Amino acid sequence: MLLFAACPRVRLFWGRCIGENAMTKVCLIVLLLIFPLAAAPATVRGVVINLSKAPVLDAKVSLTDIYKAAAGALNYVATDSHGRFTIANVPLGTYFVHAQKRDSGYGDPAFAFFAVGAPAFPKIKIETEDQQESVTVKLGKPGGVLAASIVDAERGTSVERARYRLSIAGDPHLYISSSATEDGRILTPAPPLLLDLEVTAPGYEAAIVLNVKMESGARKTLIITMRKPLQ
Repeated sequence: MLLFAACPRVRLFWGRCIGENAMTKVCLIVLLLIFPLAAAPATVRGVVINLSKAPVLDAKVSLTDIYKAAAGALNYVATDSHGRFTIANVPLGTYFVHAQKRDSGYGDPAFAFFAVGAPAFPKIKIETEDQQESVTVKLGKPGGVLAASIVDAERGTSVERARYRLSIAGDPHLYISSSATEDGRILTPAPPLLLDLEVTAPGYEAAIVLNVKMESGARKTLIITMRKPLQ
């Protein structure tokens, strides 16, 4: 091939002998032998469905390496109107395929708190760079959505820099912990169970609400009042 490119006389000779079209084909064959086509990167395709086997649109799908869970999820994508998704350029490894839709009560099942009572999520193993994998992700019973406002008991104003811990009643090891918004609000999906809520903030005593009953598909609204310690 280098000979063709470097020597016009050789190209002219071959063109006269076998014809320009035939020479082009020969060149293409030689190129393919020297530079084979790159393999398509590994891709995971699938669909997210609910308990009624209906597709779930706008669900957030991710891959979590089961051996590198601390590294977080890989490639969040949203499902289309038919519940379908595609995650391309997947590295070699073994993954759980997770789906969530927070505003419908489906939290991130990568956290054990949200996985309570949920169906098992698919596990896939990508062993070749051109692997094409197809999965169905099933969502279980939707949880509820907890909406809470955190206010100062005396002034009625929002409490800043608050944090909350939401745990399964009777099993404090299953919990989520996060910061409230700057204006003292909590908005999070939660499993349809009895939950315990603890709220802390600098300069305030902890506020604890036990046995918060969350129901499937329902929104639970709370007002959490916090008091400063007595001097």
